[in-house]
Amino acid sequence: MEFIISEPGHIRACARAAAHSYGKDTYSMTCVEVNEYVKKIWDRHTNVGEHFVQQIEVFDVPRIISLIMEFQRDVTFTEFSQRRRKPAVVNQAYEDAIAAGEKKEDARKHLSVLAPTNFAVTVNREGARNIARILQKYQKYDLFRDVITEYPVHELLAKAFMFELDDKPPLFCPDFHIGSVGENPCVLKLTRVAKAITLPMYSFHELVRHRKMEVVFWRIHTSALDNFLESSMVEMGATSLHWNLVSSTRSGPDVQEPLRTLAKELCI
Repeated sequence: MEFIISEPGHIRACARAAAHSYGKDTYSMTCVEVNEYVKKIWDRHTNVGEHFVQQIEVFDVPRIISLIMEFQRDVTFTEFSQRRRKPAVVNQAYEDAIAAGEKKEDARKHLSVLAPTNFAVTVNREGARNIARILQKYQKYDLFRDVITEYPVHELLAKAFMFELDDKPPLFCPDFHIGSVGENPCVLKLTRVAKAITLPMYSFHELVRHRKMEVVFWRIHTSALDNFLESSMVEMGATSLHWNLVSSTRSGPDVQEPLRTLAKELCI
């Protein structure tokens, strides 16, 4: 795993923002004074830390890591495309599908979520802290514990954004369940803003990236990470005030089935 900070954040931007609240003259402060001033307040006045924005790039981590990170709202991800590119590590089922003439976007359904991926993410300090909390929560699930322990992106985020890891519950973090198809893992009252959806894992990952939707829970019908394939079916509950936008964005001809058909049905 490789981790690069490609666009370093600036603490002085946090100091200038804080000056609107505290009235402090930050322009006359030295760099050392600015650092001390901001670090004294940005953990209790957290919107000050939101002005500390960085772009980071992560290489060669299992794709399940990026999926979990993408539950975070208000953050920008751009990821290695399995629709257009062949991962560095693939399984025999994928190779056989390609040899039989399938396109990469169709053959990807055979890939494990442990297939390596690369991605760039632009996020502020509080968003990075919440991603770390999400990863720590999922680290407590048996299915994800080993892979998150082996690829501790949460620890790298804490170092890059200068915060201490804690056990506070994360925001925007759906519950995860393992069970039989059809079992209801939680009560989701279906309304104009809440919907229950069933779709393949690779389509679930694509849908999660949509910034106008929040996943409430998700569940897979498997119990071992070794068998955790992209072809696993996912049941999910999600809410949104903008299903029409989700539908229009994901129902175009460039979107792979079955997500395209599902997107068309979201507003019905």
